[in-house]
Amino acid sequence: MIQPLFSSTDTSGKGEALPFEKMCQCFEALTMANVNRFQKEGMMMKLWTQYGKGVHDIFPLMRLTLPHLDTERPNYKLKHKNLARKYVDLLSLPDSSDDAQKMLNWKKPSAGFTRNEQGNFPEVVYSVIKGRCTVTKGHITVGEVNALLDELAQAQNLEAKERVLMKMHTTTTAQEQRWLLRIILKDMHIGMKEDSILTMLHADAKELYNSVCDLHQTCIKCADPSYRLDQISVVRGCLLP
Repeated sequence: MIQPLFSSTDTSGKGEALPFEKMCQCFEALTMANVNRFQKEGMMMKLWTQYGKGVHDIFPLMRLTLPHLDTERPNYKLKHKNLARKYVDLLSLPDSSDDAQKMLNWKKPSAGFTRNEQGNFPEVVYSVIKGRCTVTKGHITVGEVNALLDELAQAQNLEAKERVLMKMHTTTTAQEQRWLLRIILKDMHIGMKEDSILTMLHADAKELYNSVCDLHQTCIKCADPSYRLDQISVVRGCLLP
């Protein structure tokens, strides 16, 4: 049994206690080719309902959905090359092995890559770890994922970052790691644009975010569905009631 990364008094499974697995399942469904825009919006709304939108601060969920808009977490300073090398090391793969070469040379065409893997680093890593991952059922929560990502961002060198990546690898499923890599690389490919997601959050969320460039403040202000942008004064990137 995997021990939680931190204790929480919330056992409702909502808010930051929402299983990250549910988020990943939603994202997997969103990427299906036969899903139209209205179905995607319904899936996202269902995820928000499971999370407890309107009761719980939705920023912890939104910063994982739109990581490229999150300015509160420092840069991870990890690129595809670093991540590939760290995965080869933590899996103890010989550099000359097919799977190591597959990750290290993820950009290069290969007869062994499927169409969705070709040039897609998280998919390439997933194809290597799915048969090796010892965690088969998700246990980690949204709050724990954010704590791990904070730890990864704050790690001062590649060795410290490798320890965090090892913790991720031993506490999450292969599917969860695929989405963690997309979050770290800030390249989600969930089939929904940020403008659509912000508009779903609140009618004025897109315009508000464009004014303040602060996802957290946008989530706070847009928590009230009756709130309108004309009630907000924007001064040098700050919000005033």
